[in-house]
Amino acid sequence: MPRTTRIGIALAIAALLAVLAVGLVFAQEQLLGGKLRTGNTVTVPASESVEGDLYVLGGTVTVDGSVDGDLTAMGGTVQLNGSVTGDVLAAGGTVTITGDVAGDVRTAGGQVNLNGPVGEDAVVAGGQATLQGGASVQGDLVASGGQVSMGGAVAGNVEANAGTSSRSGTVGGTEHVVQGGRGPAGEPEGDTVGRSALDAVRHFVVLLLLGALLMWLL
Repeated sequence: MPRTTRIGIALAIAALLAVLAVGLVFAQEQLLGGKLRTGNTVTVPASESVEGDLYVLGGTVTVDGSVDGDLTAMGGTVQLNGSVTGDVLAAGGTVTITGDVAGDVRTAGGQVNLNGPVGEDAVVAGGQATLQGGASVQGDLVASGGQVSMGGAVAGNVEANAGTSSRSGTVGGTEHVVQGGRGPAGEPEGDTVGRSALDAVRHFVVLLLLGALLMWLL
């Protein structure tokens, strides 16, 4: 199995382990004045506007409303349809982001779909990572996975590492994709090429695991 494929699978498994650990601990409840919400099914309705940061953990997490702050969401299935004025940190078996995110998006899962506007950078890791046609990233895109598909538009640069990859969208800056251990022209990649992108994704997954642990302690 290619090294890049193993990396994508390992990242997805790490995210799923974090979600599993959370799901085994939390019951259906709201804590910290509604700032922390947990349960088998957690929904933020379209009629609700959350002031400040929001932490949501559950088997199925759906955010249809708006969050005036940062959103952290972990679950077996995570769906963001609403708007977030800050950053989004999300992990799950399946993560789908179609809403408007003004800040950064950092997400990992077995299957990750990004299909909405992102005001800053996007870091995407998964067994299957897809930037769909409705997605737009105003900053840079960092992607890693067994299969990476890039549609939509990226205004900045792209750093990607994948077992297989495809692109139908546009890139405003530079594009560097390592596919199956080889660069865009098929030449073998050195150990240092693309290391910063991989390190960023690894650090992101570590943050997810630490976040799950901190919430368990809370």
